[in-house]
Amino acid sequence: MKRKAKFLCSFLCVISGIVLSVSFTYKHLWFLCMFCLVPLFYVILKYEFKTKTMLKYMFLFQLGYYVPLMMWLLNMSVLLPFSNTKSRLILFSATVFIGILQGFYISLATVFFAKAKTNTLSDVFLFSLLFVLGEWFMEHTPIIAFPWGKLGVIATPFKSFIQSASIFGGMFISFLILIINGTLAYIIINHKYSEKTLTAIIITGMIFTVNLAFGYTRIKSEVKGKPVKAMVVQGNFSGLDKWHSSSKDMFEVYLNLTRQNARKDTKLIIWPETAVPTSFCTESCYCTELKKLSEELNATIVSGFFICEEKDNKKYYNALIAFLPDGTISDSYCKQVLAPFGEYFPLGNYLARRFPALSELIESSSGVSRGDKTKVLEADNSKIGAIICYESIFTKMSVENSRQGADILVVASNDSWFGESPALYQHFSHSIMRAVESQKYVVRASNTGISAIISPFGEVISSARPFKKTTATGNVYLSDHQTFYCKTGEIFVIPCIIAYIYTIIKNICKFMHNG
Repeated sequence: MKRKAKFLCSFLCVISGIVLSVSFTYKHLWFLCMFCLVPLFYVILKYEFKTKTMLKYMFLFQLGYYVPLMMWLLNMSVLLPFSNTKSRLILFSATVFIGILQGFYISLATVFFAKAKTNTLSDVFLFSLLFVLGEWFMEHTPIIAFPWGKLGVIATPFKSFIQSASIFGGMFISFLILIINGTLAYIIINHKYSEKTLTAIIITGMIFTVNLAFGYTRIKSEVKGKPVKAMVVQGNFSGLDKWHSSSKDMFEVYLNLTRQNARKDTKLIIWPETAVPTSFCTESCYCTELKKLSEELNATIVSGFFICEEKDNKKYYNALIAFLPDGTISDSYCKQVLAPFGEYFPLGNYLARRFPALSELIESSSGVSRGDKTKVLEADNSKIGAIICYESIFTKMSVENSRQGADILVVASNDSWFGESPALYQHFSHSIMRAVESQKYVVRASNTGISAIISPFGEVISSARPFKKTTATGNVYLSDHQTFYCKTGEIFVIPCIIAYIYTIIKNICKFMHNG
């Protein structure tokens, strides 16, 4: 490739990533995800290059996507025990690190594609499968799993399009988006060959049409299950105010909002993650008051607390607990997937030993222990699937809860750190995908928003206005039905792995032939 062509390819990859970040940053521009990957596909389909060049282009694309997408991290500078300038520099470095990390996963999955191309439409499908495998790597890495920017989640406003997630999960929606973009690029490259372009249009058109037809039919189907009136309570204690305010005063706000807005037929009330930032104790005044309130309203109240393990007072867990109308309390669910750099510091002990200067930062970013298993909350005639904040971006949470018989999913979150940044909506979008994948109602309570009730089709049927002390109420239907996706799990990763093995074999064969 000539120098000018190399520069053009690099530029197109970066532009693809930047425009993709715009599509997830601004809700009304979500449709850009259906077109913005065309420049990336144009580069990898049109030009022949070496494996290391393929790595470079995928890194440039991911940096162009993730660095702008994650700039909201700078809002969290107030949490760090340093000056504002130093804190923002640290968080900007973390943003770049996340971009590099995600670039590594996608690059790892697509690294052998360049030598496996056949210059046919099958290349579009092959690369799409490999890219989706990269997204799977993002979610299942053992050190830092951060699947924040999955392609499928961007398309959640397109309700008919995302319903097939109930069959193959959100990763299948990512695959469809890639196929659409890749086909458009293929048509541009082969516009002089009418037979090739016609074949591409027919095949992709059929896939798109069948997917939409399924989605439309599913949305029009009747929702089955036991009807229940649910309410989310949004206390609106933003950022550091939540931790600097009196626990008693905060508790009173939630009590008053609940009493003032609960109706006689309200049977399920959800408070946010660590609604009152204090350690839970069955003898505490908070526990006693919540028991009384649950009995008084004849409703189940689910709230977030910190709980301390009795055997080891040094272990604190971020947990959800249900208070039942008969005065009893459910077992607690302890958060399993902790937020990196917020609740734990990846490789923290190792880094603290090697770099003592980081000890203060590592200590300030740790302190919460990891729960060991998924546990539904047994409530009054229902089983509540509990998901806490960061966990909602992981597909396994809805799957595991559904398999344990959950008939509704509850997401308790504290998104106050995001401020009014796009992260508020981005995080919320994952809850929409969890509802579609599991075909269950999702009741989401967040400290400052977005608090809402989401239907099994991903439709927001009731929501609270962000950054207001308020509530939202709506009807939900309890159902222990399991979708095909929840029954089988991520079986769509199988063809992705097969595609990866195929590219490895093709590369080995070419190496042996040339050698």
